[in-house]
Amino acid sequence: MILNDIEKKEYDEFIYSHKNGIILQTSGWAEIKKEWKSEYCIVRDENGKIKGACLALIRKFPFMNYSLVYCPCGPVCDYNDYDTIYSIHCQLKEIA
Repeated sequence: MILNDIEKKEYDEFIYSHKNGIILQTSGWAEIKKEWKSEYCIVRDENGKIKGACLALIRKFPFMNYSLVYCPCGPVCDYNDYDTIYSIHCQLKEIA
């Protein structure tokens, strides 16, 4: 998923406030990695609040038909919440 500015702000607020959050999962890090394409995985609870997220950086290998999908130190979520982890995993598979 590609985020608009309002969604990026919400995403970054979640990353910065979460106990497992790390700067390498922020939209600012995606902007630094200009040679990589970026996609975001977001899982929301029943109230629409983000409960899990992951930045996926994608880079195509030159002269090959392969790409690398890299999630730096991610995802950011409660690692005991298997439904959220599974949902992020499914989104990453679609990206890959």
